[in-house]
Amino acid sequence: MYKKIINLTIFIFIIFIFYLSFKNYQILCISLKDTSIMFIDNVFPFLFITIFINNLLIDLKLPYYFQKIFKNKYLYIFFMSILSGSPTSAIIIRKHLENRKLTEKNASLMLSFTTFNSPLFLYSYLNKLFQNKIIIIKIIMTIYIANIIIFIVFNLTIEKSNEIELTYSDNNILSSITNSIKSSIGAIINIYATILIFKMISDLLLSPTSFLRGFIEVTQGLQALTIVNVPSKIKELLSLVILNFSGLSIHIQICNVLKDYNIDYKYFYLSRIIYIVISLIAVLF
Repeated sequence: MYKKIINLTIFIFIIFIFYLSFKNYQILCISLKDTSIMFIDNVFPFLFITIFINNLLIDLKLPYYFQKIFKNKYLYIFFMSILSGSPTSAIIIRKHLENRKLTEKNASLMLSFTTFNSPLFLYSYLNKLFQNKIIIIKIIMTIYIANIIIFIVFNLTIEKSNEIELTYSDNNILSSITNSIKSSIGAIINIYATILIFKMISDLLLSPTSFLRGFIEVTQGLQALTIVNVPSKIKELLSLVILNFSGLSIHIQICNVLKDYNIDYKYFYLSRIIYIVISLIAVLF
């Protein structure tokens, strides 16, 4: 019964969006154009290269060397997620699942503390919001420290059994490059489509200055905060909440990347709540 109600609600919402699409066709045209330009200029260059490099490094067994040095095979996923951001972190987790280096339970746990925004993205957008570099550093450090705390806590609960240990094997580098390009292109197309759909929904339902856009898609929420005239402390809090929640667009992208696996998302959503609580504490102090 519960699932039927959810399905019915989703169905009604889709019909409503379909109606608005016909009624506001010009809005959709502008949304399509703006999203495509934004994606090509700001998202595609960084995202494609990070996905490609991560796929290639995994094929060339960098996680194996990382494990040898740090004696922890999960640390590689955490470290590369900090550098690459989401949804690249989910792609790294999927590669480990494909190679049976992670169980679905452990993948569910790891997803909760590897959903980052890339450092480049954070710095560029926060610079538009705040003139004070201390505030920018504080926000970035709050996000990273929160993830590190949850990594330390959840790492204790990760099950070490039922997983194949990382081992070394020679791979053909040309084959690895070809495979990485193929998988990267497929991931990029799915990400672009998801961003486009959520941008259209936002434009149909919300005003350009509504920070609620951030719960749908992060960049839209941060862009709205650059327009509205509110105190710096409020902007600081809202930006942290938006960044830590990550937006429904990222959530759907992650689900799409991991759709072939039985991932328990309760840890992921629990971590979002923990991050928002930490954000409140960080702003107050």
